[in-house]
Amino acid sequence: MEAPDRNLGFLLHDTARMLRKGFEQNARHLGLTRAQWQVMATLARNEGLYQGALAELLELEPITLVRILDRLQANGLIERRLNPTTAACACCI
Repeated sequence: MEAPDRNLGFLLHDTARMLRKGFEQNARHLGLTRAQWQVMATLARNEGLYQGALAELLELEPITLVRILDRLQANGLIERRLNPTTAACACCI
């Protein structure tokens, strides 16, 4: 059996973990979490995306995304717009 530290899957996972950790350390002074940055980056590429579609795209549970969006909106970083026809919320930066 191959040693875990020689397995490609292990190395990819460990590299991703180190990159996330480095990003969080470098971005900490801005007061945003990695999850908040991820939401904002996705919205920047997909302006006006509905919350359900955004949760699916980010592979997040809708309630988890709503909490992140609540914080971003409270800080004035995003805007939610209600679609009067569907009663769904679209998010914009």
